Amino acid sequence: MRTAVHSTKSTVQRKTGQKDRPVPDNHVNPAKSSGSSPGVPDFVCENHGSIFLLYPLSRAAFDWIDSNLSPDRQLFGDAFAIEAKFIWDILLGIQDSELTVRPR
Repeated sequence: MRTAVHSTKSTVQRKTGQKDRPVPDNHVNPAKSSGSSPGVPDFVCENHGSIFLLYPLSRAAFDWIDSNLSPDRQLFGDAFAIEAKFIWDILLGIQDSELTVRPR
């Protein structure tokens, strides 16, 4: 799964001017996210073994779901339940559409 990331060499600077630890590789770049708020990914994905839960968070994510997943998709609360054998292709499709996914 590829998300928009900052380089691991970049650092966060506090208002006091002190440098903090490096930004982790899985940090979502707000400038690259098409979510509704800066820093909010388009999707969150949870691994539950044989089932993954895919939570759409942005309008673009809901539009992607409507355009790319089967109409008989399984809704589980606020998420879509995806069998493990299909999740990789779905995540690649999300990435190809330049949307972001964050694991939970």
